[in-house]
Amino acid sequence: MTDRDNQERAVVDGVRNQLLVGGEWREAGTGREFPVVDSATDRCSATLPTPAPTTPVLPSTPPFRRTGVLDRRFGRHSPGG
Repeated sequence: MTDRDNQERAVVDGVRNQLLVGGEWREAGTGREFPVVDSATDRCSATLPTPAPTTPVLPSTPPFRRTGVLDRRFGRHSPGG
């Protein structure tokens, strides 16, 4: 390994491997992780926790209703929602 590889590894190793939720660091609810791939080398440089879905029904919701859900969630109001 080169000095640069060692420096990059030190940075990656220093990154917290948790999710920041509501101002608190927490473990992922799924217990799974996904790889972070360095596009320059095509190597996996780290893994991060996979969060649990917060709105499991949203993908099956029709688009016009989904807009209303998102508008209400983020403080906007749509005419149809």
